[in-house]
Amino acid sequence: MKTLVDEEEVVDCVIDSWSKYLNAKGHKDKLFLSTVPYHIMCTNKVCPAGSSYEKRLEDFNRRVNEELVNYNFKNIHQFKQIFIPVLAAKHFYLLVINHYNATVDVIDNRPLPRNVKFEDKYEGHPEVVLDAFAKYMGTFGYEVEPMQKYEMNLVKMKWRSMKDYTNCGVYVMKHMETYTGDPEHEWICDLKANDVS
Repeated sequence: MKTLVDEEEVVDCVIDSWSKYLNAKGHKDKLFLSTVPYHIMCTNKVCPAGSSYEKRLEDFNRRVNEELVNYNFKNIHQFKQIFIPVLAAKHFYLLVINHYNATVDVIDNRPLPRNVKFEDKYEGHPEVVLDAFAKYMGTFGYEVEPMQKYEMNLVKMKWRSMKDYTNCGVYVMKHMETYTGDPEHEWICDLKANDVS
């Protein structure tokens, strides 16, 4: 991806703009949220430390509604895949709430380090975001409990690498653009390990 300077990290406002761009392209069954809903639920960047879970849920619902209005989307029901970019500890990865497969697809350009469990690396954040989104959907009449039981699915791509510490934002942008979540078809992303050019 030649639009970004080599060895410069992407900041979250670039990812948020990318979400807006992808929504404008009109993917019929995909919704691309900004990084803000993640920050509301899992960091103190938006909600101050000590904010209650209920307050975070309230802010999460308000933010998702605002994004839908900003994107001119009138119906949340049409979306079968909800893309939520994450910035945690200076590393971007992607959560996809995938209604087709009843999964939360965790897409990370870095594999799990040896002897590190999924729960330890991601600190329960995918589950927290899923719970918030399920409760949000409950306000539209969806059954919350089945969605809360979606399986966590760490997607294993051949271009994952522990060596690239700079380009995770670029990987997330490419993942957002190309991921289909269809286990029946090969994911064509045109990325290689340690090479985002």
